[in-house]
Amino acid sequence: MAPGINLIVYHVGGNCYIGSDCDRFPASEPTGDRWGGRERKVDLNDPQTRKIVVADLLGLVRQADALAPDGSVVGVHLDNVHRLRAQGLANIFNDYLQAVEEAKRQGLVSQTRAVGYIAKNNPEAFGKALDQRMLHALPLYQINENAILSQDGRLDSDSRVAQKIGRRYGIPVFLKTFGTDVAYTVGHSGSQATIYVTQDMTRRMAQMRSISGAAWSPDEARYQPTLFAQGPAVRRVLFAYGNRLARWLN
Repeated sequence: MAPGINLIVYHVGGNCYIGSDCDRFPASEPTGDRWGGRERKVDLNDPQTRKIVVADLLGLVRQADALAPDGSVVGVHLDNVHRLRAQGLANIFNDYLQAVEEAKRQGLVSQTRAVGYIAKNNPEAFGKALDQRMLHALPLYQINENAILSQDGRLDSDSRVAQKIGRRYGIPVFLKTFGTDVAYTVGHSGSQATIYVTQDMTRRMAQMRSISGAAWSPDEARYQPTLFAQGPAVRRVLFAYGNRLARWLN
């Protein structure tokens, strides 16, 4: 890892992997979606479940802290939090942030290491949690998946909410698109034609106000992007948030 590169680690979050991973939790349920063959869902509102996940996150942060160069930011990308409301999001991320601070006091994580989290999907709940100062820190950035562009060039409602959060709080917002998602349908001689999200749409999204970039993959099963479009830089923002002074740079 070269100096200046930040390190973001992934955790499956509100799901667990079938087998020994799921066996650690008090309970789990079928996801009922395309991932049901390998994952089950867990209740992050349950304190015992949340404790296990926070311990996982802290372990990941400690490993990342040992790997990342001095001055690099370490963050966690907690997936499958779309079932949580604002207070549930605040609970899991505040517990995580508190655990990191305690680890720093104990010398388990570098005192000078900047550590944060990613806001993944669920923009309505994240927006409420931020607006009501439920979260103890702003996210490093926000990701909204399954972004689409209408025929008139308008973003879907969730992406517009994410865009609003980015503008209000000076947070980088990234959109994730998939070529299997339907953007819109058009009529031709009495029949309907389905228009899927294209790479060109993704490039257009990246140039929209308060969008820092957009990535396109052929489909959700092949998540690794084959296109990343860079957007405008985020403006330098300095303002008070909760009990902290937050400084967010592009």
